[in-house]
Amino acid sequence: MAQEMRVLMDRHYRNDVPLKAGVYAYLQNAYQSGHKIVLATASSSALAKDCLRRLKLLPFFDFVFSCEDVGQDKTQPTIHQVAAQYFGQQPNKIAVYEDALYAASTAKRAGFHVIGVYDHQSKKEWTDLQNLADETIDFATVVKGENK
Repeated sequence: MAQEMRVLMDRHYRNDVPLKAGVYAYLQNAYQSGHKIVLATASSSALAKDCLRRLKLLPFFDFVFSCEDVGQDKTQPTIHQVAAQYFGQQPNKIAVYEDALYAASTAKRAGFHVIGVYDHQSKKEWTDLQNLADETIDFATVVKGENK
């Protein structure tokens, strides 16, 4: 059963995970402004890269690594700490974008600047994520110029 779920998720990421409106322009602007961007994902690195490549986002990322690479899921701060080491920075100098409340909470407890990202799949947690995060972003409103 677990193997079947993994195959379905792999197919979904490689073929049809959509790009949220506004994300391409946001990443392009950050990249062109000289920001260093790392993807720290719960998905496998290879799968994440395939998805980013399909969405034409991979060039914006300096590095992609996964929870599998560090041996811990996002209930532990390890993946974010590895990002801090990659950048040679203290956690409070790094912005972590998270759409999952539990992962945002982990990053916050570890001292990172947390930017909560709205996702319709976790909309029930949105108010809690807004209360936890240092900042929030809803890419749908960025497109309309309404985001704070």
